[in-house]
Amino acid sequence: MPLCHSTSAQGLSDAIEAGALLSNEQRGAKSRRADIALNGTNEICFYLGSAAFPDNQFGFLFSNTLTDDVRGSASATPFDSGGCVSRYQLPPGTDPFDHVRVHSMPVPECRHYLGDLLASHFDDPVAYLAGRPFACPACMKPLVDPHGMTAIDDHGLVRMHEVRIPERVELKTPSLIAVFAPQGNVQPYLAPLIASGVDLIPYDDQDGKDRDRALRRASVDYILGKFLN
Repeated sequence: MPLCHSTSAQGLSDAIEAGALLSNEQRGAKSRRADIALNGTNEICFYLGSAAFPDNQFGFLFSNTLTDDVRGSASATPFDSGGCVSRYQLPPGTDPFDHVRVHSMPVPECRHYLGDLLASHFDDPVAYLAGRPFACPACMKPLVDPHGMTAIDDHGLVRMHEVRIPERVELKTPSLIAVFAPQGNVQPYLAPLIASGVDLIPYDDQDGKDRDRALRRASVDYILGKFLN
């Protein structure tokens, strides 16, 4: 599984100017309350897999080798940590911050746990990438969340494995593999990255009920063709 980070047009512009993805603290940007509460203002969040976070238009896809590069400095959880604090229903009496701490894992060892869940709780990798519910691979019966949570969003972020890397991640090959951008909104300042060998993946971002899923679909299709075919 590669690592994916999605962002807004402003986030894309900031990253290109800096030559790196920067944490909110590094670029002087305001952080969400959940990130502040989790002491994550100096971390950059990625998903192991697709660009699942809604309401962003641009995405950066990195090689799985990035988790080896940040060994010992990054951490991971088998769910979106911010959602654990602000959106998910936890077991009665569970403190959300304790829940995040208990389920935090080192990087890149977190990949072994994701592999176990892919084998036991998903029909195939596409089910995980697309955000489908947990299900028995053999009989497709629904399975309860192994981390005791109930999702209240329909993007499956409660099942997406998150990797948090401190401070900055350079935008350079061979670590950076692809950039996703809406058709007709491909910024000219992406040209140096494309010239360096980074794939540019334009996708359809038209109005419609599934607009917030368009980037995710594009990233899933690319991952399937590039890594899982």
